Amino acid sequence: MSDAADGPEQKGPEKDDPPRPIVLSVAISILAVSFAIAHLAWPNLRIDSITIVLLIVALLPWLGQLFESLDIFGVGKVEFREFRREVHENLREGRRSLDTVTERVDQLAEMLVKGAVTPEHAQQLRTALTGFYLYVKQLFPQAVASAVPGVTVVPEADMDVATLAYFNQEENEIVLSVEVSNNTFPLFREYCHSVLWGAPGQALDPAALPVESGLANYLCASYGDDPRLGDETVDRHTPGYGKLRINLENHRRFPKIKDPFNPFGPEAWGGAFWDLRKVLGAPSADRLLATAWRETDYATSEFAKKFAATVIAGAAQSDSTNTVAVTSVFEQRGLSAI
Repeated sequence: MSDAADGPEQKGPEKDDPPRPIVLSVAISILAVSFAIAHLAWPNLRIDSITIVLLIVALLPWLGQLFESLDIFGVGKVEFREFRREVHENLREGRRSLDTVTERVDQLAEMLVKGAVTPEHAQQLRTALTGFYLYVKQLFPQAVASAVPGVTVVPEADMDVATLAYFNQEENEIVLSVEVSNNTFPLFREYCHSVLWGAPGQALDPAALPVESGLANYLCASYGDDPRLGDETVDRHTPGYGKLRINLENHRRFPKIKDPFNPFGPEAWGGAFWDLRKVLGAPSADRLLATAWRETDYATSEFAKKFAATVIAGAAQSDSTNTVAVTSVFEQRGLSAI
């Protein structure tokens, strides 16, 4: 009989179960050596630089067990353990990001959609917003960390005569008229407002509203790869947000009068952003505009000019050859006159 005071039996590592790093090293080495042998098996081939590189790859996992670093002629200094540490940190960060995205997608799958909407239509809205969320998440990872807004679809008679969609920041709720609920543009744009208003962490100066609304329009267009937004049967103005049928392929100039509720302001700014997309390409333009939105001071009456200056500086930092073209996009729409 065993003594109870000895506690539960402690099992040591199984001899037949080698540590995972050893298994990985063996697998990588066998794979690389196999490639080297296959390379030599072909007729009329000599041991050349390709074979040598493959053999070096085969040795790298083992060298990491013995050396902190190794100087390789023509390659430089290889920091084995530092590299392994960075890889592990990146993997952990990737897992955390994946967990966050999974949690938000789960929230979207259960997003409350209520009002004048069928269960099938409610599910269509959830599915559409999930795809758009994943796009916006890449540009504003911090701003989308808050709770997913709910959606309420109301009869047209219950909406203001000039309003077909709006975002209620206090209630964290997107409100859609049933008249436009079958088109994704109002849904996406109001979700953009929830993200862009949340990104600054402070109140926006009224001078920033046309730029914010123009950026919301642009994000919807860039996601769909189409500058034409909205329902062609609807051409009603929405105070503060422009129209619900917009074409960013336009030549509108920035309004000289600083009226944050001028419906043509968002169209002009959205058009300028679409022009940038044609100059820089979609991924670069998306990232550049998102970065400028996060970095510009939102509490200034000169927001529009400062935002444009931030975009131009960011484009120049990325590729100085784009500076003239990016500057021209804003100047052609009358930036210096506002």
